[in-house]
Amino acid sequence: MIRSLDDLGDAYWSGTPEGREGLFQLLRARADLRAQLRGSFVRVARRLRSTGEAVWLRRAFAIVDLAERDADERDSIVTLLLLRHEAERAGIDAVAILDEMVRMASAGMRAVFANARDHSPADIAYTVRAFGELGARRLVIG
Repeated sequence: MIRSLDDLGDAYWSGTPEGREGLFQLLRARADLRAQLRGSFVRVARRLRSTGEAVWLRRAFAIVDLAERDADERDSIVTLLLLRHEAERAGIDAVAILDEMVRMASAGMRAVFANARDHSPADIAYTVRAFGELGARRLVIG
């Protein structure tokens, strides 16, 4: 049973391709839940900063695949680059996890994950300057 965003991310990583598609189908009709998922990235960035644990990045990448399939891919790439920055800042090998995501993600999102994986450090630094660090953003509730 999925009771939290953490459970959702964990179910994604432990599931089969059919199971991941089932998760997406559950969320497809719930724009409100997809919006909540997209809003969870600040929390994830803060957890990356405070724990340095890769599980938070894996969960965030799972949420990107599930919640951003219908989003503008440029927005998804920016989100992934900001998450990658937070992870690398915490000492996590984000490129290795992005490699996994390229293999696991839905067909339409594989190129998005590959794009984020292949950005240079200079490109990531530019993106962070342009959009700010996720972990430094103010959380807005409600």
